[in-house]
Amino acid sequence: MNITINAIELASELAAYELHENWQDSIQIFDIEDEEETKYTEEAQEIFDCLYDKYLSLIESFEVKSKVTMPIMSIYDHFKG
Repeated sequence: MNITINAIELASELAAYELHENWQDSIQIFDIEDEEETKYTEEAQEIFDCLYDKYLSLIESFEVKSKVTMPIMSIYDHFKG
């Protein structure tokens, strides 16, 4: 069975998960501008960017044979709810 992932989406989800798990008690993660727009604080964005690069490099180091996409619940939905 072949399983294919979107490397960019996976790296983003993993970075967001690690950011929330390891930093939520020590920094403010979100700037909430209004009910429709939420973004990371500058500090959280810098951490996210480093984590994203780490995960994308790791994912890209594995051999990928084919591509299939599957919808997944966003980590953002998990933490917003």
